[in-house]
Amino acid sequence: PVEMTRRHISNLLHHEDLKPFLETLTRSAEEGNPIGGLFRFIAQNSQLRWMRVSLNPIQDDEGQVSSLVASAVDITDQKHSQEALKASEAKFRTLFEATGEGVLLMDVGGFMDCNDKAVEMFGCADQEELLSHRISDFWPKIQPGGEDS
Repeated sequence: PVEMTRRHISNLLHHEDLKPFLETLTRSAEEGNPIGGLFRFIAQNSQLRWMRVSLNPIQDDEGQVSSLVASAVDITDQKHSQEALKASEAKFRTLFEATGEGVLLMDVGGFMDCNDKAVEMFGCADQEELLSHRISDFWPKIQPGGEDS
């Protein structure tokens, strides 16, 4: 983009990503192989942007790397979505573990996960034991009204 022209690389990259970027650049040039990585760039408005960068060496007639072609895709929105998902999963996990109620997660194949309170409620030794059961293992053979389960 226009905003990246006439700016030194050290002014484009987040300071923590400058060294890894230069190492990646050097490795691509020395090995002659395409390589890439995720790096944080600083836009002119000082906003941090995550970029997936690909470096592709161009070789001359003798097989020596004469230049590198770099391409970058802005994945900032994707990174923000991933971070939001991780935060949401952490909140869920905290609620799941900290609640005083037994919680079991199921799908059509059976139990997928449970908290410690569920292990205690069902009288199992540990989570692995509880998850090895089918839900029908916990049904009474005879229902309170006298009918078979």
